[in-house]
Amino acid sequence: MEKLFEGIAQAWRYSKSLNAQGFIVIEYPAEVRSPISFEPNVLETIALESKCNVVVLTDFWTDKFPEKIKVKELFEEFKKKLDNYLRNKEKSISLDLAIDTIRDAIISISSILRDFFGTSINDLINTVVGRFDLFLALSERKEEEIRPVAIDLASYLLVNQILFYHVYSSLTKKVPVLDEEKINSVYDLKEYFDKIININYKAVYSVDIVSKLPDVKTIVDEIKKVIEAVKGVRVESIRHDLIGRVYHESLPFETRKILATFYTKPVAGEILAGLCIDKWNETILDPACGSGTLLVSAYRRKSKLYEKEIGRKFSIKEEESLHHVFIQEQISGIDIMPFASHLAAVNLSSLNPKITTDKVRIACYDSLTLQDALKSKKFRCYGIELKPFSKIIQVTLDKSTRVKQLYFTLNGKIVESKGAISPEGIGEEFLLKPVDTVIMNPPFTDREKMPRDYREKLKMLDKLTEKCGSQINLWGYFLALADDLIKDGGKIGAVIPKVYS
Repeated sequence: MEKLFEGIAQAWRYSKSLNAQGFIVIEYPAEVRSPISFEPNVLETIALESKCNVVVLTDFWTDKFPEKIKVKELFEEFKKKLDNYLRNKEKSISLDLAIDTIRDAIISISSILRDFFGTSINDLINTVVGRFDLFLALSERKEEEIRPVAIDLASYLLVNQILFYHVYSSLTKKVPVLDEEKINSVYDLKEYFDKIININYKAVYSVDIVSKLPDVKTIVDEIKKVIEAVKGVRVESIRHDLIGRVYHESLPFETRKILATFYTKPVAGEILAGLCIDKWNETILDPACGSGTLLVSAYRRKSKLYEKEIGRKFSIKEEESLHHVFIQEQISGIDIMPFASHLAAVNLSSLNPKITTDKVRIACYDSLTLQDALKSKKFRCYGIELKPFSKIIQVTLDKSTRVKQLYFTLNGKIVESKGAISPEGIGEEFLLKPVDTVIMNPPFTDREKMPRDYREKLKMLDKLTEKCGSQINLWGYFLALADDLIKDGGKIGAVIPKVYS
């Protein structure tokens, strides 16, 4: 039971080979595995009265008992769960077991990736964070602390993409079931992901982790185990906030601790959304959306306001219609980091994963660079298109200066951008118009701790510095930006640092 993830993957393989619909793993304590007496009554007592570690994985009940349970009690509980399922068709699927298994899988993949060095792993890291030196500055930590965090995030995104694909496949039947036996290369997994990209959720898969993974047997074998374990814990039957819990609980503690300095806590998000959103049909934008916590809070707040307006719980048809309206028309987010944009897209999409949406309004972009476009008549009258760059052709990193050169394909032309932020293809383009409400928790990072080229870039933001000055830290620029993003009479709900006079 020490490696839950590997144990469940192995048990899934056994059950699959036997065409079984589920399995129960019972681990007896070492002291009773070799009894002194083999008399039937003694063996029966040992078998039924011993407290054991147990994992239950069936189609109608999944659970684990790390605190140990008597086998006799286990069978009694099993009968209750089975009777309830046969009578009421109610399943009892453990969210905690799924989270623990997914956490183990992420840690396992991350530990393998940390052994790799050189170009391949650097490309993977830059794919996840967009630009490592900026990520380092925003974190205000040492490089040796942040590099493992980036690798953890890569592992998280990979497992998350596998998880989302499996849930989507199981619930909709619109894409083939993941078959671990057919995956002999990381590119075999990418072929699966390409199928869901062609249907939906491009934003979830546009952070192309798979192509940047070292294509070696240890990685491929681990991917197979992840698929087996995800199937084993029956994540598709979980009706709770699975994806949200995965984000908040499945990353290693130290990584979550560091990311907590970046992003808003869910409770704070609910409070802020409650304070600044007054109508169910308000348009919402977070220009520094991070993992999408505030956007999810806005979605829930708008849902409650709709129910309050109609005076009842909305129907399934209304729920589907609202999901489309919220996700595709009314809620938008922008973030500079690819992994953050991915998380925001997943968190919004997973609020109702059974409903297919044409697009999610999440862009990976440095929203501060929109300053000129927001002053245009086009933005005020018609809106501006946020067009993602379609492909990164080459990424190089000069370790001595940390200056990154990115080569993009934009409208069929090669464009070189030195030291630029990478707005690489997160989701489809969408029209950004002035919104009713900007809700945000902008970065508080000291401007002097930013990379040198980015500090120079801030000096060029003259439209914003007219409002906030040129010496304020990052949050001030976002506050000035928010003022340009809202309609006349619009609202800004923001978390800002305490300013002393």
